[in-house]
Amino acid sequence: MHVWSESEQRAIRDEVDRILKSDAFAQSQRRRTFLSYIVGETLAGRGERLKGYTVAIEVFDRETSFDPAADPVVRIEAGRLRDKLRAYYASEGAHDAIRIDLPKGSYAPVIEFREAVSLEPLLANDALPDAGTDATRLPPPTASIGTRPSIAVLPFVNMSAKRADDYLSDAITENIITALSRFRDLAVAASHSVFSYKSKGRRIPEIARELGVRFVLEGSVQKSKERVTITAQLIDGGAGAHLWAERFDRSYGDLLAVLDEVTEHIVGRLGSPYSGRVGKAWRGQADSGPPKRLRAYDHFLAGLDIFDDWVRGCMPKAREHFFRAIELDPAFGKAYAKIAFSHTLDALLGWSDDAAHSLSEAQKYATLAITHDDDEAWGHWAIGYYSLFVGQHDRAIAGYRRALELNPNDPDIMNDFGLCLSLSGRPNDAVAAVHKAMQLNPHYPDWWLAAVGQVYFDARLYKEAITALERAQTVEMTVNYLYLAACYAAVDDITRAEAATARARALDPNVSLSAIALGFLGLYKEAADREHLRVNLIKAGLLE
Repeated sequence: MHVWSESEQRAIRDEVDRILKSDAFAQSQRRRTFLSYIVGETLAGRGERLKGYTVAIEVFDRETSFDPAADPVVRIEAGRLRDKLRAYYASEGAHDAIRIDLPKGSYAPVIEFREAVSLEPLLANDALPDAGTDATRLPPPTASIGTRPSIAVLPFVNMSAKRADDYLSDAITENIITALSRFRDLAVAASHSVFSYKSKGRRIPEIARELGVRFVLEGSVQKSKERVTITAQLIDGGAGAHLWAERFDRSYGDLLAVLDEVTEHIVGRLGSPYSGRVGKAWRGQADSGPPKRLRAYDHFLAGLDIFDDWVRGCMPKAREHFFRAIELDPAFGKAYAKIAFSHTLDALLGWSDDAAHSLSEAQKYATLAITHDDDEAWGHWAIGYYSLFVGQHDRAIAGYRRALELNPNDPDIMNDFGLCLSLSGRPNDAVAAVHKAMQLNPHYPDWWLAAVGQVYFDARLYKEAITALERAQTVEMTVNYLYLAACYAAVDDITRAEAATARARALDPNVSLSAIALGFLGLYKEAADREHLRVNLIKAGLLE
């Protein structure tokens, strides 16, 4: 057990005071009390005895009958405290001489003196650096909330009979704010700002105007003995119109798992640039003469719409908008990433007159996406996508994993990761990934189903593959019909298999086994998977 000197204890208590005055802590008395208590106990030499039961009674006013297994309030609040400490030291406390962390699995804080300085002279003159002074505070983020889709997640309302259950509604609010913030083309109002509206009963348009956001998410949590019901609704802050709503009714079980699951569902439905509710509502909403970054985002969305036509010639047209977006906002990582995707697909689908040049351009712009914005998940996704289609499976998986580390709730990346895993010889993991993507966004676009169908085929789930690929026929691509033909051949429905092959040949009269051997047939890492597809395409009537 560490024994702190008197001067060290004074310095630590001063650090706690600075943290409690920060934006992340000023709005939550519960969080302030929690931190003060565990630090105080640690300084008193009782840190090793900090347990969930003691914290619940001393900090959260639970009865002596409290059962940590049945009531996860301490675990939830500890996770929130841990995140807020990290946020503090990433901004206001970046230059503090002392750092306080709360490691997972413990309620005893870890206190670190980060500067090798003599504390006695500093304390004698009350001269410890103040993280709030101009000399030490990091500059605030510069992104304007009006240059991209913006949203405020209002504190979810606790509809339960017990006020003690406020921690549930607060926890899911914090979870959604944190997860939405990973979508870097969304501007998300800070939690300390939105929590100031808790229990205020203000009108949505008024709140949206004060926070400078276009959209507002509000909701409620109701806990009964065995179930928890969570509702959420997205509102246009300008018009007050309801854009989307959903209700989640779950058995109580592991409450932390329930909160994580519902958060993933809500974020997946809202955040995706392709089919997320915020992105859809944003399209076409720009006023005349908007700022450059707003016009850049509008060009980006216009490019996405053309990109998703999935026909020969659509990629150059989409690139025109992506290049215009970059001209207006040279640091727009997602625009670089989509240029990379478009070149990769031109090469893969035979739409390019010079496939080698297209792949070279794909690598160039995927690299530029990361160079301009290393924290944007889509740049790493683009690197993974390019690497997959040049046969670098391990590098591809690494790219996708990095993208999902940056944003685990992006359903488009998750779905594509499924295809990557499938082509890399991991069919079971691939199926799990596409199922996860569909859970995140059940309103997925039709082009998803092409990848889902391929994943099911590789996993020998032919019935499911046929269902997906038949539904994907709004996306007219040769490769879709070839996989559909292979699926029907695998279940010995040769009539339908030959019909699907004929539809593929109608799109591309030159399609043959030798032609696709240089394309998607050659993308498989495992020879057995290549042979599985080749044999069934021969059964379906595809000629050499």
